[in-house]
Order: sequence, then C-alpha cells, then structure tokens
Amino acid sequence: MNPKSIELPAYLFHQGTNYRSQEFLGAHPIRRGRGYATVFRVWAPNADAVYLTGDFNAWDRTAAPMTKITEQGIWECVIRKRKRFDSYKYAVETRDGRVLMKADPYGFHTECPPQTASKYYPLGRYEWQDAEWMTARTKRHHLTEPLNIYEVHAGSWRTYPDGTPFGYRKLADELSDYAAGMGYTHIELLPVSEYPFEGSWGYQATGYFAPTARYGEPDDFKYFVDRCHQRGIGVILDWVGGHFPRDAQGLFEFDGQPLYEYQDMRKGDQPQWGTRVFDFGRNEVQCFLVSNALFWIEEYHIDGIRVDAVASMLYLDYGREEGQWARNEQGGRENLEAVAFLKKLNSEILTRHPDAMMIAEESSAWPMVTKPPYIGGLGFTFKWNMGWMNDSLAYIALDPVYRSYHHDKLTFGMFYAFSENFILPISHDEVVHGKCSLLSKMPGDYWQKFAGFRAFLGYMMAHPGKKLNFMGSEFAQFIEWDYKKELDWLLLDYPAHRQAQEYVRCLNHVYRSTRPLYEVENSWEGFRWLVVDDSAQNVIAFARFDERGRALVAVINFSPVVREHYRIGVPQEGGYEEILNSDSAEFGGSGVMNPGPLAAELVEMHGCPQSLEITVPPLAAVYLIADPAAALPGAASISPRVRGIRNHALNDEPQRGFSIKLLGGEAMAYKKEWLAMLLAGGQGSRLYALTQNLAKPAVPYGGKYRIIDFTLSNCVNSGIDTVGVLTQYQPLELNDYIGSGQPWDLDRNHGGVHILPPYQKSSGSNWYTGTANAIYQNIRFIDRYDPEYVAILSGDHIYRMDYSQMLKSHKEAGADCTIAVLDVPLEEASRFGIMNVDENDRIVEFEEKPKHPKSTLASMGVYIFTWKSLREQLIQDEAKEDSSHDFGKDIIPTMLAEQRRMFVHRFEGYWKDAGTIDSLWEANMDLLNPNVPLELYDPDWKIYSRNSAQPPHFVGEHARVENSMITEGCDVDGEIDFSIVFSGVTVEEGAVVRDSIVMPGSVIRKGAVVQYAIVAEHCEIGEGSVVGERPECYADSGKPWGIAVIGNNVSVAPGAKVYPCEIISQNVGKEAPEQ
Repeated sequence: MNPKSIELPAYLFHQGTNYRSQEFLGAHPIRRGRGYATVFRVWAPNADAVYLTGDFNAWDRTAAPMTKITEQGIWECVIRKRKRFDSYKYAVETRDGRVLMKADPYGFHTECPPQTASKYYPLGRYEWQDAEWMTARTKRHHLTEPLNIYEVHAGSWRTYPDGTPFGYRKLADELSDYAAGMGYTHIELLPVSEYPFEGSWGYQATGYFAPTARYGEPDDFKYFVDRCHQRGIGVILDWVGGHFPRDAQGLFEFDGQPLYEYQDMRKGDQPQWGTRVFDFGRNEVQCFLVSNALFWIEEYHIDGIRVDAVASMLYLDYGREEGQWARNEQGGRENLEAVAFLKKLNSEILTRHPDAMMIAEESSAWPMVTKPPYIGGLGFTFKWNMGWMNDSLAYIALDPVYRSYHHDKLTFGMFYAFSENFILPISHDEVVHGKCSLLSKMPGDYWQKFAGFRAFLGYMMAHPGKKLNFMGSEFAQFIEWDYKKELDWLLLDYPAHRQAQEYVRCLNHVYRSTRPLYEVENSWEGFRWLVVDDSAQNVIAFARFDERGRALVAVINFSPVVREHYRIGVPQEGGYEEILNSDSAEFGGSGVMNPGPLAAELVEMHGCPQSLEITVPPLAAVYLIADPAAALPGAASISPRVRGIRNHALNDEPQRGFSIKLLGGEAMAYKKEWLAMLLAGGQGSRLYALTQNLAKPAVPYGGKYRIIDFTLSNCVNSGIDTVGVLTQYQPLELNDYIGSGQPWDLDRNHGGVHILPPYQKSSGSNWYTGTANAIYQNIRFIDRYDPEYVAILSGDHIYRMDYSQMLKSHKEAGADCTIAVLDVPLEEASRFGIMNVDENDRIVEFEEKPKHPKSTLASMGVYIFTWKSLREQLIQDEAKEDSSHDFGKDIIPTMLAEQRRMFVHRFEGYWKDAGTIDSLWEANMDLLNPNVPLELYDPDWKIYSRNSAQPPHFVGEHARVENSMITEGCDVDGEIDFSIVFSGVTVEEGAVVRDSIVMPGSVIRKGAVVQYAIVAEHCEIGEGSVVGERPECYADSGKPWGIAVIGNNVSVAPGAKVYPCEIISQNVGKEAPEQ
C-alpha cells in the first residue's frame, strides 16, 4: 500500500479523532493492477506478530503474515484471491508465546453462532428505498413530537412453528406492519451486534460492526430498517458502549494484554457481570466506539441509539465492593474519562446527525444527562426515567387497600419530571427474573388485573415523558418474557387479551393525535396538578397543555370503587368531552362512562375558578379534552368519534397520518393574532442566467444567505410564528432550502412555515395570476388560523424591519391597510409605486411609477391588512373579469376608491430590491462598505439561514485577502480583494478575484482573473481565463461596460475570455467571440 494513503487515517486513529475508523481498519476491497484485492488491517500494538488466516488460504496460520505499518501497532496485509462470505480470523502471537485466534473487531459480518469467525462482506450494495423517511426525519423535532416506542427482542417476537426465529426480512414485513397498525412511532431492538451467548440478549457483544448472523446477513438487516421506514416506523438500537465479554475471539485482551479494556483491573473488570470495561481514556478505543455508533446511524439508517447501562460507565464503584475500585484523581467515585467520552460521543453524533436520537439508560441521579456538554451536561437527547418506573411499578403492585399510604409514589416524580428530557420505560428488565409481567404485577381478581393494567397504561400515557413498552405488554401477556420462545400470541384467542390489545391500540393513536400529551414535556407550562392529595380514594387528576394552551384533563382512579359526583377543578371554562375511558365495555371494562358534552360550572375547586362533576370509573383512566366552543357545532357527543378511532385502528390499512380531527385536524387550528404571507414566486427575469433555474428569492446573497432569509428572519424577529410561502416559478430549490423552517425557528406544530404552491382543484391547477390572486387561492389556509391581521411581504428584498412596530401603527390608526414606505430621492421616485398622504399619513392617492411624482414615499411591497377587510376585497376582485388580480394595480386602488382607512408606515434604514444584475452586485458590495447601515452582526436581530456543515475556511501561504467576506469551507491560495466569496469556493494559487461575487461551490483555477463579475453556483473558471474587466480599463473601447455574469454550473475553458456585460448560461470554449 502507498504509505501516504494511510498516513492521515492512521494519525487520526491514534490521535483519537478518526470517527470512521471502520473505513480504515478491517477488510476492504482495493484496486491492484487491473483487478481487485483486499486489504486487512488490525490494531494490536502488543503483539509480536500477526497472521491472517481463513478460507482463502485453507486456514494455514502462517500463510499470510501481516506487516506492522505504524509504531503504535497497526498491522496490514493484502490478499488477492478472496470471495464474499469467506471466513477469517487474525492469529495474534503474544509476547509470552501464545497464539490468540481473534475475530475482526471491525468485521461487517460473522459466522452464525456458535461459530465465531468473521466473514468478508463488502458493504454498499444495498439500494435503499427510504428517501422519503430520511428527508422527513431532518424536519422532525423530537422533543415536541410524539415518541411511543415498542421494545422488541428480534429472536422471540414471533417464530416459525418449529421454534426458528424469523429472519430479518420476514421480521421486517410482519413487525413493521404490526407496529404501524398498533400506533407506535418507533421500534427499539435489543442489541443486534453479534454476540455469542443467547442468554445475554445481545448485551455482551463480540462483533460491534456486524448485525448478528442469527437472522441473516447485513443487507437483510438493512431491509429490516428500510421496510420499517417505508411503513412510517423509526428504528432505535440498544448499544453497549460500556463493557464487553471475555470470550476468547472477542476484544478481551486482544493482543495478549489489556487493550480495549483498562490496564488497571480496578477499572477494567466488571465483577457484577463478568465482563471487561472499555478504556474510555484511550484514543484508539474512543475512535472504535464513536465510529461504531456513527456506523449504525450512517450505514444502516438507524434513527436513534439507546446507550445501555450508562451508570456503570459513570461510576468507578458501580457493581464493585470496597477494595475492588480506586478513587479518581480528584478523590471522587466518578469515572472522569467516561464522562468526557460520553460528551464527545454525543457531540460528534448529534453535530453530524441532529435528527438522530441519543438515549441514556441511566439509573442514578447524575445531573444534566440531557443537557448540552457546553454547559456541563452529557449531551443525550433523552434519558430513561427509572425513578418514575420504580415508584409507579411499586405502587401498582400494592393492594388498593394499602395504596393510600404510598400515594407519594404517584406524585413524587413530578418534583424532577422537568429536570431532564425523559422517556417513561416499561422495559424488558421489568418483566423477567421473577418481577412478573405487567399484567401479573396487578393485584386482585382476573377482572381487576385487566382493569388495573388499563388504568396504569392510561396514567403512563398522560404523564409527562415519552413512552416505551416492551413487546407482549400490549396484549397483557400473563407470564414473564422468555427469550427462548415466542410471545404468547395464543392469548389473543381470549376476549380479555383481545380487548387489552384494542385498548392499547386506541390509546396509542389517541396519544399520537392529541398534542397536549406530547408537545410540552420539559416545563410546568405543559402540566398542572388538579387533584394531587386524594390519597384516601386513590385518585389523581392533572391537566396537560399543548403549545397554545389547549388542555387535556386526565383522571385516574386506582381503587376498584366507582366515585360518583366527583368534582374536579378544570383549567378552562366551557365544554369538555370524554375522549377516552379505559372502563369502556369495548375494552373489557364495566361501562361507567361520562357521555355527552360536560359543561364546566363556576364552582371553585382545586385552585380553578370552574369545575366539572363527573363519575370516575373503578380502576380506570379517563381523558377529557377542553373545547372552549362547547364542542364543535352540531356535535352532541364525542363517543362516536372515539369508536371511529378504535375501528380505524383495527383496520389492516396503513396507519400513516392517523389523526383525530377534533384534536389535530383543520377544524381545531389555533387562532393567531397575525400571520405573514410571503410572495416568493417571482421569476426575477432581469437577473437573467442567475434565475434561469432558480426563483429570485433563492438567489444567494452576502456570502452565506439567500435573499429570502431577510424576510423570514424579519418575521421571526418581529414575533410572527406562522408564515405561508407562496411559490410558483422554479420552486424546487426554494422548497428544499426552506424545508421545515428550522433555521428560522419556524418548525412548529401550530403555525410555522408552510410552502403554498398554486392551488390544485379537482378540475386542474391554476397558476397564480397576480399577487392578489396568490393570496386569494390561499384563503382557506389563512382562515385556519382566524387571524385579525395579515402581513403581505415580498421574498426578494434585502432589509431589516420590525413588522411588530408596523402592526402597532396599524392598530393605533384603526387601519384597514398599512403600507410600508421608503423616502427615496425625487429622481428615483418614478421607478416605484408612490403614496401621496395627508398630514396624518393617511393615503389619499396611489400612483404606479408616475412620470411626474407628487411625493417621494415609495412603496416597499410590505403591507399589513385587517384580514376581514382584505378577505372581502380578494373575493370581490377575483370575480372581476377585467382585473389583473394585483395588489398595486387593483386591490390598493379599489380600497382607496372605497375610502378605506389606509395609512403609510415610514421605514428608515437600508432597503434594496436586488432585482437586476447591477442592484444585486451593489447590494453585495454594500456589505463591504462601512458607511452602509445594513448590520448583519446585531445579536438582537439575527439574520438566520440554512447552511451546510462546512469546515472552517483555509487561507494558504500564497493567499492575499483584503476587505472581503470569506465564508466557511473556502480554500483560498490566490488573491481576493473587495469581494464576497460564498461557502465551498476554491481560489487557486495565482488566481485573482476583485470586486466580484463568487457563489457556493465554484472554483477559480490558477492564473484566472475575475473582476467586476458575478460567478454563480458550482462554476469552474479555467486556468488563465478572464471574466469581466475594470471600468477604467474599458473606458476607451467604445463598448458598453457592465458586470459580467456566469450562470449556474457553467465552465469557462482555460484561456477563455468573458467580456463586461456578457451574461453566460452555457459552457464557454477557448474561442470566445470578440466584442
């Protein structure tokens, strides 16, 4: 091998920052001459010699000696003849003369246990079909979305009649359909990394990079994940990064001495489990573990990693008696190296993949587990709430007679419920080893067990925190989980178990469709105790709230006694509906219900000015939803809706997008005071090649922005949280750029950013025929939020403006319409729509681009309307056959003619319509002028943008940069003067860029000169070519001078010339025409 090709990855591996070390170590195909060979690499610094042995050399132990290629102990050899699925091991000769036969720590496939060799299996052949899921995942916000996890052991969920477990592909088809139908959002698999001992359930791994071969090969496991994603189900993996077993073929004393484990056995041995503990302070071990976690997310599209036994990593005395452990350098019992490693692990994964989840199974009171490392946290996304689990399970195991003495076990968890981002787990560990199944934990007779089971799950689903339940619990399996056989599916022949499954299915769908149950989980804003102290009757009640304050009231009775005429304070006046009752006869209950709308009375109770009187069923959970309108018009009872939910949930049809209309559909959109409609469909034809395949608002600006960033940022900074973006011309890139709106904090469940293309009717689609028609086509969208005011904005202007001040002026004037205006020089006024006003700034006349303007107040294309007035005008205008359906030509003149109250709002500051080549160039150059008042560095008014993750820019030894903006990802070794250079641009040695704009991804080759030019995205300016020219050098030519433009994805050949004023949209050869 070429030593240079391995120098960097080897250096990074030994330094502790090669987080794709599986691409360097292990077995990989390489080119050799006209064919291919395979290079094998392994880290064994304490070995005297290492040999590669396997099927390809008839297991001759000394036939393939390996060469030590780094002083720190990486060994390498190349094998020419090998086949896919060939088995192999490393024969490691130790310093004391032993020969250890080791599997490849970085192997991608293994023999099926009990065989222990690695198998040669190059990755990259599988064709994924989950692009829709992966794209949607980037727009999710885990903390404010439903997360309901179905924990599964792959080998015992279902088996064939002979007891053989399903393979990955059969499991994918069966399990993904089942989980989707049951209403789960994610499947969490117990560890699938290869493991030798069945009884470890996968928690003692020997093949960290290989899915266990028990159920198939690696591509089969990819099919499992792919199929789940296609059914709308995420996949979480249990991952053991704290310890590993002592099996001879594994990591245990890999080269004859402790290597992956600590040298000091007071840290390196875990006597409680008979395993070894990873050396978290060793660079190469950190690379191994971080690379492995990233590998599952990147190679297998895994959506989350649940890190097992985090407490065993954090504490030096975990599972050890006095004398079996040593204190750290500060005298404490914390493993400081493990703490630093966990911060590094989470930072690396969530920086690279912020849409993934890192979940901690952490059983102690370690603080700030889910807080970011930069403030001292460990950086996990979620933590299992083991305290809630232990208290809750202890409580429900008590006879109801004694529960009143332990009421605090239900309530104490709320003292710390918001200290972390919690998941409430009823996991595999709680239904084994004599702990009983969830159903069997319940005291009482047969009926009471099922009733208690339903009440507990209803309590769990309403309690703050995401949810996890182990397989089998959903149909109330009686016996404990046994990993050696499949679940007791035969129980579904019995009515009580079928009804339990139906209840869980309905409960899951209610949870996913009811925002108060999942949106606000990390503060008291989402929770309020109503009945906290009724220990005598074993009753608790609380309210959950969504982001807009809509309430759900949960009442749980943990006694087998009906509580009639039970009065409970409620947080909101008006009507309430019972949307779920676990005592329904359909679920096997006694049928004690609260039918019909319930009216809150003005009777103070539980700190609320109003209250309800209800009947609380025995051993049951009841959910009541607040409806301030006293239920929807004509809705006498919600119970048919709930019945419909259950029926829908029992369908075999896919459950994607399942929702309860009352809670999540259009009928219950939340009222907004105001929202913004952003007109972003303009072609920008005067920008020529720059907008040939791009809408004008998407044109790059200022080194790291696009023009639309300014309007979106103004909205957010002004307090507008609902924005409709109306697209038409070349919308694809703009749609992708805006996405979920996350960079602008517009990824919200109630409001946020919405892409609104032309409305498609059943008879066909209509393009927007004018600015007013664009708003008219989206009246239904605006009506969903019932706003008082609507801001109409343009997406192609560059400025910073506080729209809330404009709204304040609008309100104070009692206006129907307020128009933002800019005082322009008189000689420029004829370019704009001009507002003529009286002494109170009321508009008395509007002139569209007048030849002889009467004033200098130019419209900025920023309007605020009272929605009632505008709605009326839009409908009237749409009916006029002679209307151009434009705000400036039709709506504004009509409103003036009708003497509507119309005012101007005077804007003072920088504003630019970058609609021409010259104005776009000038707007960028303005950023380099200290006298231009466009402030991009104001922390109180940030301009947000979506930027790809790029490394810092690099300025080489030959570079010279003056008065320019250089963005991240640039590689500069030439000269840049008074220019804006966007991300990922390369300026090679000897190249010159002056007074120009170079947009993302473009390359300026050696000796090329670019001056007074705009080079669009992903262009290549060849060696020695010239683009543009300085005006003073062109003055005597007698030819017009102007900015030269190179359109997107254009190549200019070496030595070619592009003259001033030229606008190039196709590749330029060397023989450019003389001008």
